[in-house]
Amino acid sequence: MPSHQLARVIGSVLPVVLLLGSACGVGSILEADVRTFRSESSQEIGVLTWEIVECKSKATLSRASRTVLARDVTITSNRDAAGGVTFDKRIDLEGGFYIELVECPEDFPATSPDSP
Repeated sequence: MPSHQLARVIGSVLPVVLLLGSACGVGSILEADVRTFRSESSQEIGVLTWEIVECKSKATLSRASRTVLARDVTITSNRDAAGGVTFDKRIDLEGGFYIELVECPEDFPATSPDSP
C-alpha cells in the first residue's frame, strides 16, 4: 500500500494457524521456494470491517464490512535458501486494496519440556 494511504481495520478475523517445525532465519538474496495455499471452504471465520483513508486529504477511498470465509484467505509460504520461512496471509478487499499479515514462525519443540 502506498505510504500516503492509511488502512484502519475494525472488527476481528479468526487467525489461520499453521504449526511448523522451522524457525525464521535471516533473509537471503538467493532463490526462494514459494507455495500458495487457498481453501475452497465456505466456512465463516470472522467479520472484517475496514476503512481506507487518503492521509493528505482525509478522503475515504474504501469502506465496507463483510463476513470472511476460509476461501477468502490466501496463504503464501516463502522459504529462502538459508531455510528461513515466512507466511503471508492475505485477504483481498475491494478496489484493489488488501490486508496482509506476514508471520515468521518460532521453533516448536518435538516434545514439551514436561515430557519424560
